[in-house]
Amino acid sequence: TWTVVNQQSVKPVIGAVSLVPAAPNSEDSLIFTVTATDEQGLTKVTLFKVFAGDTSEAAMLSIGNDQFRVKVSPTGAAGDLVFWALAENQAGLTAKSAVSGVTVTEPPVILTIRNVRENFDFYNGKTVTLRGVVTIGAGLLRTDRLSGYFQDNSGRGMNIYSQTLYSQLRRGAEAELTGKIVDFGGVIELELSQAPVILNVDTSVPDALEIPVEDILWNPAEYEGTLLRIKGRITSRADNIGGGSNVTIDDGTSPITVRIWNSAGILVDVAGDIVNPSLDSLLQVGNRVNMVAVGGLYSGAAQLLGAYAEDFQPWTDGVEGDGSFSLKTAPYPFVPSAGERIQIIYAYPSDSRVILRVYSLNGQFVSTIADDYQGMAFEKTIYWNGRDELGRLVAPGTYLIHLEMTNRSTGDKKAAIAPVVVAGRWN
Repeated sequence: TWTVVNQQSVKPVIGAVSLVPAAPNSEDSLIFTVTATDEQGLTKVTLFKVFAGDTSEAAMLSIGNDQFRVKVSPTGAAGDLVFWALAENQAGLTAKSAVSGVTVTEPPVILTIRNVRENFDFYNGKTVTLRGVVTIGAGLLRTDRLSGYFQDNSGRGMNIYSQTLYSQLRRGAEAELTGKIVDFGGVIELELSQAPVILNVDTSVPDALEIPVEDILWNPAEYEGTLLRIKGRITSRADNIGGGSNVTIDDGTSPITVRIWNSAGILVDVAGDIVNPSLDSLLQVGNRVNMVAVGGLYSGAAQLLGAYAEDFQPWTDGVEGDGSFSLKTAPYPFVPSAGERIQIIYAYPSDSRVILRVYSLNGQFVSTIADDYQGMAFEKTIYWNGRDELGRLVAPGTYLIHLEMTNRSTGDKKAAIAPVVVAGRWN
């Protein structure tokens, strides 16, 4: 028995497939939409796409108004993408859309703060758009205009300047900022030419770069504008100097000034009065502090800019000692290839630079375990994982743990040596 079907009356009607974004790159998710109708009703609409020689298909779901849509993952590579849709009705008849194509490009190179800083001669005076997270917000360094800082995922930061305060630029705000790149007394600034676009009001602040002070002093322009972490001892402090406090911190490699403006209101207020007894107590001479601040320049000299009380914390690294000098290692072999570590306990007096290294029996350097300035006498417990400076497991054998201490005040030096045995793993 034959059934005669009038295909023209029952065949689905389908339009061209649209693509968003219309000019995709390899990191974009792809959204395909098509309009399809049928008098008897559609059973399915399927997307077909060809990319890099591979054909794949995906079911398109109804979104109402005779439209069907599907979202697919990014291609992950540049190349030509060809696509079409096929609609099928209850009678099993199908209709195919026009075949479309688009070239998927590589993602655009995103301009970063590091790009601008490293190519300043090119960008100087040019208008650029940058995205980043505010690290020092509006109204803290100045109250009459905007002077703040932001940082992006390139690991570098920059000053933001405007005659308008833009109070919405709070710490943690992710913003798109457009302006002219300028040099003001060695400080590279983004001088805003339009209002900031706030993308997110509460984003995690970038991790601070932990770095020795001597590196900052050696190349202050490299770290100007970037969020930095310093651990050291307070060696001097003066309040109400030109509208702010100057706190000197020494990490054992060199001292540096931390500038805390009274306008920030975290230590001394604009009237010159102490407003935070807790921070006042912490930032006293002799105390050890773990702090986060933005690298800055003043008259060409490196300084740090502190603007938030929570960025200053007591620094204790071990348990307080009695001022003795000693080195002890666990009296048993350990097997690094099995994930074991060896315990090392050492003690030192205050105001000392302490270096703990590993050597082979023939005196060959293997690794540095610790190299710190210690403002107070401490006893510390630390572990060696049996790896060299490049992270490679060392060969089985006996190694020497070498502890060296230099007193910063007197210049006196002391050293101690203790053996450790690295064992192999039996299969």
